[in-house]
Amino acid sequence: LFKTAALDSSFTALKEDMQYCCVDPSDPHANALGKLMPPGMVMLAWPTAQIKPIYERLNIKLCNGEEAMVNLIIPRLPKICAEDDDGKASAPFLLELHAYACIDRAPAVIRAASQTAFVSSEDATRVATPLEFTSPAGRCAAEFRETLGAFLPVWWMQQNDKYMEMLHALGMLPVLSASMILLCALDLDTLAGAQKTVPANPDSAMSVPELAEALRRKSYELVEEFARAAEEVWPKKSADMQRPETSGLLALPAPSVEDHRKAMQSLLEDAEPG
Repeated sequence: LFKTAALDSSFTALKEDMQYCCVDPSDPHANALGKLMPPGMVMLAWPTAQIKPIYERLNIKLCNGEEAMVNLIIPRLPKICAEDDDGKASAPFLLELHAYACIDRAPAVIRAASQTAFVSSEDATRVATPLEFTSPAGRCAAEFRETLGAFLPVWWMQQNDKYMEMLHALGMLPVLSASMILLCALDLDTLAGAQKTVPANPDSAMSVPELAEALRRKSYELVEEFARAAEEVWPKKSADMQRPETSGLLALPAPSVEDHRKAMQSLLEDAEPG
C-alpha cells in the first residue's frame, strides 16, 4: 500500500489503469497539486530515500510542480472541462493553472496550456484552444454575441475574472480576428436586409425603430473594429512624430494606393474560412 498526498491522506493499492505521481514537497505548488484529483491519476506522498527506488521501479513519476502541470494535469483538462456543466468540477484545476500562468508566468505551463483544446464555446458547438477565442468584454463582441457564440468561451468561464485573465495569458484574443469581423459583416448585411422587409407591427418581435437602433449600434462597432484591424495592416503615423534625420540613409518609397489595396485584400483573404 502507498500513501496518498491529500491532506486527509490514506493508503491505496496500485492499479494498472491508474497513473501515479509524486510532487517534490519543496515545490511551492506541492500542497495545491496534492489536493487535485484528476481522472485516471492519483497523487502519492513523496517517498523517503529508502522507498524511492521502489517508486522508480514501479514507474511512479517523481517531478516538480511545473512538470506535473505540463505532463499530467493539462493533458487531462479537455476531459475535465468537457464533463463540467457549471464550472465547479474544473475550478481547482483552472485556479491552479491561473496561478502558474498569471502569477508565476511559467513559460512551459503557458505553452502547454495554450496549445491544449480545453475551452468550450458559449454556443456549445466546439472545443478549442484559448487562442481560438475572443474576449466577450469587447464592445463589438457584445453587439454580435449571437453571431460569435462559437468564438466566445463557455458562460461559466466568462463569469470568473480569474478564468478570463488566465485565458488572455494563454492567448485569447482581446479583439476580433479578421474571420470574426467577416462573420459579423455578414450578420449585419442580413440585418440590413431584414430592415427593408420588417412590418411596422408593434406586436412583432422587433419593431422598426428597435431594428434601426440595433443596426446603428452594430454598424458603429463593426466599423470601429474593422478600422482597428486595418490599422494593423498599415499603422497610422503619429501626427506629432518628428521627421527623422535621413542624411546618408536610403529613402524608401511611400506605399502606393495599390500597395494599400493589396494589404486590405490580404486581410480579407485571411478572413475567408479555409
